[in-house]
Amino acid sequence: MKSSSSMMRRIGVFPIALAWFLVMSLSWGQAPADSVATTPEIRVHAVAADPGELERKVRILDAPCGGRYQYLDHPTTVGKFEDGKVRAIQVIYFAGWKNAPTQEELRDIVRRVWQGKFQSVSCQIDWDEGNIWTIEAVVEFADGIRSELITDGSHVALQGNDGKSYFFRLIPAAQ
Repeated sequence: MKSSSSMMRRIGVFPIALAWFLVMSLSWGQAPADSVATTPEIRVHAVAADPGELERKVRILDAPCGGRYQYLDHPTTVGKFEDGKVRAIQVIYFAGWKNAPTQEELRDIVRRVWQGKFQSVSCQIDWDEGNIWTIEAVVEFADGIRSELITDGSHVALQGNDGKSYFFRLIPAAQ
């Protein structure tokens, strides 16, 4: 009797162990969809700039566009919006900081923006709140095109690979 009970316990444990190994093996082989690996190289050679200069550059991108607005089916990262066509991002200016940020601080902000999610995008600034643009970067696309990315960490002005301007607020600021 003892041996059949022991055998039944072993047989009962087998499906549980098999299921656990199956689930774990599937998760080991997959990286998260928005993993750090999708972030392009971020180089920082930034110098201080006047906040008014960054504002002027954003106003150039914020040209009349007929109000193109798109609400996406689900939150999307800035990197996925540009469809992985970016080779590198070069941070060139910072503005409005009491003390100069370190290269790592600037790199972290740009990385968070690039991995940040949004759900609505417009061809012009469509938010009511004020913001102070603090970082300007050049986005280097794989095809050699270079464009602007200007941000304050939650508001983003981006000139895409197609030459069009895009404005969005990252979640949770956009909620």
